[in-house]
Amino acid sequence: MIEQTDFQSTTESGPLVFKTGGIFMFAGLWFLLLGLAMTAGLIWMAVFVPDGPPLWLRVLLLVFAAIPLAAAAFGLLLTFGGERITLDAGERQVRIAYGRWWTWKREVRSFEDFYAVEVHRQSTKVGAHDEGGQPTYPVRLLSGGDEVELTNISSYRNARAIAEKAADYLSLPLHEATESETVIREAGALDESLAQRAKRLGEDVQWPKLPRGSRIEVRHQNETTLLDLPRPNRKMIAEGVLSLGFLLIVYGGTLGGVAYFLGDWLDEFGFNSGENVWPAVIRSVTIIPVVYILFFGIVLLTTRERVAVSPRVFKRIWRFPIGTWTRKIPAGEIEELLSDSDDVILRTDRTSCRVGYALDKKERRWLREAIRFLLVKKSG
Repeated sequence: MIEQTDFQSTTESGPLVFKTGGIFMFAGLWFLLLGLAMTAGLIWMAVFVPDGPPLWLRVLLLVFAAIPLAAAAFGLLLTFGGERITLDAGERQVRIAYGRWWTWKREVRSFEDFYAVEVHRQSTKVGAHDEGGQPTYPVRLLSGGDEVELTNISSYRNARAIAEKAADYLSLPLHEATESETVIREAGALDESLAQRAKRLGEDVQWPKLPRGSRIEVRHQNETTLLDLPRPNRKMIAEGVLSLGFLLIVYGGTLGGVAYFLGDWLDEFGFNSGENVWPAVIRSVTIIPVVYILFFGIVLLTTRERVAVSPRVFKRIWRFPIGTWTRKIPAGEIEELLSDSDDVILRTDRTSCRVGYALDKKERRWLREAIRFLLVKKSG
């Protein structure tokens, strides 16, 4: 379950307040009321109904009444959950009140207990090595002892904004751990762009040398530098075709079976699956997802990327066999530039952008350093 967090700031410089556990509290109330209602109904039938069921059935009803009663007890426990976390700069304290409607425990910790604010990415899909599933983004206060989780929400943009607000309020560094590489930004410089930070630190950025045998093309048009990235190489194309074929077989076979049983099910309920609109409906169960997979697989294998960097804007341009699609990011908003095993990643407060999906490791390293050079040098 994804936990939504109420977040508020009482004044411009007043305490920051985080409230968690609202969803669990409402779920607990639902379990509590439903469990009590079912328990009361079973007890009424067993004890108070005149000329009711025989004695053995009355005893059985009383035994089964323990099940909804246990659900009600579980719901009652859930209503005691949730936390109210207050960051108070005046007292330099983090105050934690456990329980949303009734506080059953309080804890006070000093700002000095914490050394950073962290936002990271976690998957909601069960599996020790599984990175799938809908991700959530917890924001935590890091310390040498127990950590304090301020929020855990599904919106990266909102989680990052909360993390920056907390880090700025506490005057602590921000650890961005949503990718394989953790980026640390110091307090007081959270809104610096990549170019501003490089100039403040006096970083000596150099134009990188293209790897031997690279198919990347570099061109200059006035103040804009164009980096034409290659299409996937033969190995990537072979892997992509095999993966695409596997998906088509698995999804096509599975959905074909679903369509077959759907036709039988319609026939059983008196609908002739061979008449009117039903043939089109049944075929679409199989055809539409397969066409969707096939279309995007072919596009991915035939598309070419172009990166365009000017003093004002960064562009990633998808060049399809027919037409293009461009994404623009103001160059002054780019705060981080990192890479993982698949892409080079640019990040701002509002969004992130991935480029270089068809590059090998050396080419990705070159692209990262080339973009860094262009952003830093062109901004001056």
